[in-house]
Amino acid sequence: MTTHGLIPYNIALREKGDTDSYWDLTKLDDEDDTLPEDDIFDLLEEFLNEYEGELDTNSDTEKTFSVRDYEMAREENVVEGIIETGQYGYASELRDVDTGEKTHDKGQNEVEQIQYYFLFHLPQTTAGEPYDGGEGGLIVFQQFNGKSVKSAFTRRFDTDMLEDAEETMFEVDPVTTREILDKVLSAQRVMETEFEMTRLPTDSESKTRFVEGVDTSKSDRQSIVMKPSWGGSIDWVKAKAREIKGTDQHNFTKVVADWVNDMNVTIKNENGREETFSLMEEEFNMKKELDPSPQHLDGGLPTPDYVCRQSCTVINQVLPDELTSDLDYSTRL
Repeated sequence: MTTHGLIPYNIALREKGDTDSYWDLTKLDDEDDTLPEDDIFDLLEEFLNEYEGELDTNSDTEKTFSVRDYEMAREENVVEGIIETGQYGYASELRDVDTGEKTHDKGQNEVEQIQYYFLFHLPQTTAGEPYDGGEGGLIVFQQFNGKSVKSAFTRRFDTDMLEDAEETMFEVDPVTTREILDKVLSAQRVMETEFEMTRLPTDSESKTRFVEGVDTSKSDRQSIVMKPSWGGSIDWVKAKAREIKGTDQHNFTKVVADWVNDMNVTIKNENGREETFSLMEEEFNMKKELDPSPQHLDGGLPTPDYVCRQSCTVINQVLPDELTSDLDYSTRL
């Protein structure tokens, strides 16, 4: 079965050896004048322009890399693009799945180019200034059957754009649970908590009551779901999130029994938007599974318009609602 998804990452630049101070991505010359450009948008534009329309090959991995198209939407603090990549170095037959007849003999030097969408955004505050001093951007990479161009993209960007900036470190990290803890803490209500089980507990109330003060629970498909009374909130989740954020622990793993597989929470923010996500993974890789309808597919792949809108949703889920402006962007590709 073909699968589609999106994964967001944080992008930052800093001095090598200094993990505490990150640079304003709009004023890079203030930190390292050996960088070829002064801000992250100019760096991305120079990088993308280098590979646009070109087929870059890696003889070690026998993979290709090419920028099919990109758009610099600076007024929206957005860069979006479509990267094509594929594998070569082997011969194969292509057959029609309906008739079984061979349609093409693929040679060793031929490559099947798959398109992957990406979107970069430098978050803005509600006052229109770079959020958090412009020290971090968000980039969302499309996945197709579990693969993406994240590694190929970031490795080439690091090599090409930072070649002469020997003291500059380029970081691309998955969205972590600390940001998710912030989402819990800023939520108006914690509406539901679901524990996915490796096995169900006994019917004893003491076994199903994970936290004192929760009076009801139900078992459903190897899970226990907790809900507050009408209009209420599961406030112990907020309290535990606040406690964990102040320690070196990064997740809820130690909070629940060892036969709990996952812990998902549903929150509601002041704007009425509901969100559901996991609190259990050590490095919370906020992957969004996509399920495009036929009208949002072109040749079996999600259209740029659909992936762009979904990418904006992912970015808005990561950012704190009360501090940042929502990204409302439509693709220009």
